[in-house]
Amino acid sequence: MAERPDIVVVSNPTALHVPVALAAVRAGAHVLIEKPISNSLDGCELLGREALGRSRVVKVAMNMRFHPVLRQAQSIIAQQRLGRPLLGQAHFGSYLPDWHPWEDYLKSYAARRDLGGGAALTHIHEMDYMLWLLGAADDAHGFASRRSPLGTEVDEACGLVILHTSGAVSTITLSLAQKPASRRVEIFCDHGCLSLDLIEHSWSLQPTNGDAESGSADGVFQVDETYRIQASTFLEVVRTGVDSGMLPGIEEACAALRVSLSVNRDDRKAHD
Repeated sequence: MAERPDIVVVSNPTALHVPVALAAVRAGAHVLIEKPISNSLDGCELLGREALGRSRVVKVAMNMRFHPVLRQAQSIIAQQRLGRPLLGQAHFGSYLPDWHPWEDYLKSYAARRDLGGGAALTHIHEMDYMLWLLGAADDAHGFASRRSPLGTEVDEACGLVILHTSGAVSTITLSLAQKPASRRVEIFCDHGCLSLDLIEHSWSLQPTNGDAESGSADGVFQVDETYRIQASTFLEVVRTGVDSGMLPGIEEACAALRVSLSVNRDDRKAHD
């Protein structure tokens, strides 16, 4: 910080994000914070005040917003091509031991409660994009599975229900103990259904009356591209001061965090 950096990327363990981001803002830097913004709302309001007072850009890295299939879904919903959303379902399951096979997964931040691990925080992308697609949350409730097949101290699987201000209801299920991985979304609207596969990078639209449509991302698309677009978007906001709203700021990031924190992790007990 003594070198007065122009930009700081905060990508340390989740529980340590806010103190580092706050120090960076106070040093005069613009900040991009890896998701989630934190494992607690503590300090987030102060970070927002400090950033505003110093005219610093603080954004949270939600690269899935730049996935072409989710962007297609957002466009379809915004245009009300199937009417208004009524119900949404999202699921993301992956296998934590395979993330970094060269290291002990039990020592990783995702497996440690003190560092902000667990499915509900680590997979917070799903909460963010469901709020992005269906609107802000009026209420949310979540439950952690009482089973721990990987032997960690965190929620390895959980389920959430969100009541959106739009009137829609969505459910999200998440797992760190699933193999093979899957990542799917369904949005049920007044006049049809929209289905997404975020691993196969494909989508399909089935109206109640009319012909089905389907599509997919360019054949050479890789998820890495979403990170490159995210970086370019952040730098453009810093350079120009013009914010497209694609990258969430502190308030939006905290909205997703509140949904994640609705999961009752203290109720988890090991079951065979």
